[in-house]
Amino acid sequence: PPSTPHPPSAAAMSLTPATQSITRLWQGLFNFNICCDSSHDPGSELNLGAKHHFPAIDEDNFNRVPVEGNAVAVEIPTDNAAAEAPKDDDVRRRCCKICCCCCCGLCFFFFLIVIIFVIVYYTALNDFQIWALQSPGNLIREVYMPFIEVFQGMEACNPVYLDNLRHELGDTFTAAGQVVITKYNETESVLLSPQARTNRLGAQPLIWSSFPNLDDYGRNLFLLSIGDEAAGNFMGQYGKPNHGGFKEGLVTHVFNAAALARLKDSTSQALLDELVSDYSNYDHEREGAFFVDLDKGLTQFLVKILHHVIFDMDVSDPQTLSKLMEWYGGDAPLTHYLAPLGHFNNKDTLIEEIAEIYKDTLVVRSFPVNASYNDLQRAELAKLMTQIMRIAGVTGTLQLAQTVLGGRAFPAYRDEPTGDLDVLPILDSLDLSNRSVLRDFILECAR
Repeated sequence: PPSTPHPPSAAAMSLTPATQSITRLWQGLFNFNICCDSSHDPGSELNLGAKHHFPAIDEDNFNRVPVEGNAVAVEIPTDNAAAEAPKDDDVRRRCCKICCCCCCGLCFFFFLIVIIFVIVYYTALNDFQIWALQSPGNLIREVYMPFIEVFQGMEACNPVYLDNLRHELGDTFTAAGQVVITKYNETESVLLSPQARTNRLGAQPLIWSSFPNLDDYGRNLFLLSIGDEAAGNFMGQYGKPNHGGFKEGLVTHVFNAAALARLKDSTSQALLDELVSDYSNYDHEREGAFFVDLDKGLTQFLVKILHHVIFDMDVSDPQTLSKLMEWYGGDAPLTHYLAPLGHFNNKDTLIEEIAEIYKDTLVVRSFPVNASYNDLQRAELAKLMTQIMRIAGVTGTLQLAQTVLGGRAFPAYRDEPTGDLDVLPILDSLDLSNRSVLRDFILECAR
């Protein structure tokens, strides 16, 4: 080392601890050093030089020079070897050769992984998942299962896809990293037993960090991912399995008799009259404007009437309605929760704005904080309701309403006439004053 300190060079100022780590990696793999081309501005270029170009970096054999933030640059000592260094062009050529070899190797490695994934996905997907579900922690499983969960989870949004798998694989099979059961009695038994829930919406994996309330209070309030207490602790849960307490609070103070009463008041009747007018004036054939338009028709009606009934909210304010439609209009906002799409369509800011609207409603302001409701705070309730209203309130109800009114086709199941079934002649034949008959019709459409 130099006997006296000297000002740091451009090379030293650009070599941070992260660069030191890269240096040691390259030295270990290829016996080459990283060095900075001192003829360029600091940080502008990193070149790989032959070992004789600069001495190997010894952590005990350089001056540490403080730079901006917490970084520490290194001043590489010089010796006579530097005078015999090759020209910069030679260094760059050698650099390119090394980098190209490494890049080609990495590309080939990833290409091999992709090829194996494609082969497994299209030839042995069920068998692979049977093995993977019984092999938690296995490296091969950890590499491939996240991709299978995402890709097959998207395909499984189409019920025809799952029905085709049932025909090919039997009544019980695997899909998107889960076991799928299709027998009625088994499904009934599972649904009526204590539920163990994890981070899925149907077959699609969700993003934990997108769940409501984690950012403010640090506990999961995504009810579709909270298990029942009777189910006990289980692998894959996030937070305590205390779904029942939250549900009790919502049923008692939100989805209650007062809400049902508002469904029959003058405001709701006016909204229904507006819906009838839209049905008459807009195209209401399958996938027509009445069913898909966001400015009028079925979607905006549901957003208005659900917020009036559940929150006793004034839905006549254009600014409030415009903000609500940003979150509840169309299917794109729903991807906020879905992996990996939510990473590219984050709606945290919008959700906060919707929650602030809910906080000002009488229903949320009057909600009692109670230990039997898992001490659900009013601010937590507001955030929780953004998820319930988005997934079950608007999306689920809209899909069912579209189906019942003939705006959405039934899935074209194999060996079944469902794809060609037109519900409107059936609906026209019913006694609309008989609520029991209408209920059976709606439930049959859902089935």
